[in-house]
Amino acid sequence: MDKKTREELNENDLKLLALCKNYPLSVTELANKMGIAIKNVSVRLKKLEEKGLIIITKGIGKKKKIRSKEGVKIKKYIVEVLKELNKNKGEMQIERFMKLHPLSDAIGNSEGFDKYNAVIQTLYTYPSLVDHVIKINEGGLKFLKENA
Repeated sequence: MDKKTREELNENDLKLLALCKNYPLSVTELANKMGIAIKNVSVRLKKLEEKGLIIITKGIGKKKKIRSKEGVKIKKYIVEVLKELNKNKGEMQIERFMKLHPLSDAIGNSEGFDKYNAVIQTLYTYPSLVDHVIKINEGGLKFLKENA
């Protein structure tokens, strides 16, 4: 977002953009998180949509999901993560999975942070995109034997 556009936005606009970056949220969810009326959120969202800063998609029923344009990049990175996982026959050690886009690359680097965020979202998004499977390894078996 350029400096001029940023200056035209008020504090609530900036908060809305921040909230919509990582996860698509409904108008009600946004209103609850911000502690302001749904009508006020709707007015702000219309302004942000006109400026091309958010994307509004239809959710379940009448519900709409709002995502900042910046947040759409994260979706692209999630696809990258899932493709990499798919290349490995759908399985990968969690350590290797987390190294696809490590946190160390995210510090002070917005693209690195978006990529790291994609890895985390792949694990915790709803509906689930990947299964969480924890298997005990040799070290765990040894620890169990020695300490049980």
